[in-house]
Parts: sequence; C-alpha cells; structure tokens
Amino acid sequence: MSSDAPAAPVVVPWSPAPASPLREITLPAGLDRADQRPIRAESRARLLEGIAKARLWLDELATGRTSDTSEIARCEGCSERSIRMTLSLAFLAPTIVRAAVDGTLPQGHGVSTLLELPADWQTQMRLIASTG
Repeated sequence: MSSDAPAAPVVVPWSPAPASPLREITLPAGLDRADQRPIRAESRARLLEGIAKARLWLDELATGRTSDTSEIARCEGCSERSIRMTLSLAFLAPTIVRAAVDGTLPQGHGVSTLLELPADWQTQMRLIASTG
C-alpha cells in the first residue's frame, strides 16, 4: 500500500552537552560554598607543576638516585630551601591533589599556601576549610 502522505517525523529528546562543565569546589561537608570560587588557571598550573616536581624529587631521594636536597638544588638552579619547601607538596592529601587536578580547589589555595600545610591529611582539610 503506497500513500502520498509524508511519514510522521520521529522526535528524539536531546540537548547538547554544555561547552564547559561546571566545576564544584571541593571543601569539607558543612561549609558554605556560595562565596567560593575555583582556583585560577595560572595558580592551578603552578601548583600541579610543583606537586609533580615534589613527587619526582621524593622518588629520587627514596630510591637513592639522588643523594640529598643540595644535589637537586644544583640541578634545578635554585636554593636548597626552595627544594625542601617544594618537597612538602609531595605529602598533600589525595583529596587536595584531586581538587587541584580537577580545578575545584578554592581560590587562594595555591603553591605558597599549600607549602605550609602540615603532613596530617585531616589537618590539611581542616585548614583549607577554615581559610576557604
């Protein structure tokens, strides 16, 4: 049976994905997120570079490929103090590192702020929440 009438259109519900996904700030539960902004892209890039270097240097020291921080300082062309401070980034809580990678760390928590955190992960999260 042929008919000259056009077939009914097929309707498929669809909406395009957003061009840039929304970023939710990573903070401990119970903290008001309304006034928080994510870390700036430049700060995030410097922080991630610092974390990567710190982890590399820690691995070099732990495996014995590098004898001490003064040797790393000579290779990097910076002070031994700078190396020791940057090494503290290797001990950041995984939640903080993940937030830095995802770009959801609160603004104001860049390299200089995170260098001074203690090694205890719960204390790190508490301090980020209190200064966020």
